[in-house]
Amino acid sequence: FMKKVEVGDFSVRIEVKSRDELGQLARGFNKMVKKLAQMMEEIYFSRLRETENTLRQKEMEIKVLQSQMNPHFLCNSLETIRGMALYKGNEDIAAMAVALGRLLRYNLKNQEHIVNLREEVKFCQVYLQIQQFRFDNQFEYSIDIPEWANSLQFVKFSLQPLVENCFVHGFGSTAVP
Repeated sequence: FMKKVEVGDFSVRIEVKSRDELGQLARGFNKMVKKLAQMMEEIYFSRLRETENTLRQKEMEIKVLQSQMNPHFLCNSLETIRGMALYKGNEDIAAMAVALGRLLRYNLKNQEHIVNLREEVKFCQVYLQIQQFRFDNQFEYSIDIPEWANSLQFVKFSLQPLVENCFVHGFGSTAVP
């Protein structure tokens, strides 16, 4: 039985019939083998979880790299569209490509979740500029914020959904991209 345990077979148990010292020894051996089996199982599952966590971490790293490549491709594509539009004398298309690129870069470059109101409003204005292209200047807007409020901290991209909601209710289903 000891040789089997020695090579990793923890399913063995000694049949105990006596109550003397040999019986106690056999029962102690059985308890020890049972405990070893439990410990080996715990180690196995612990290493399995550790390996799964490592794999998840590697998958996340790959996703982060992929998410960085796609936006840079989009930024470069928008820059190409802008250049082509300027070459053909279409200032509106060039300006819209620049605005879209600015929004995309704002999202990429600033990984902080908190920004000041001045920066958040600046990118709401870029969003409004894009909407003016979409709706052929069918609306006007003005932004009036006291200077003291510009340094207040805001969650990044928290104002844009509010402004977008105005378009959804003001222009109906045509406002939804």
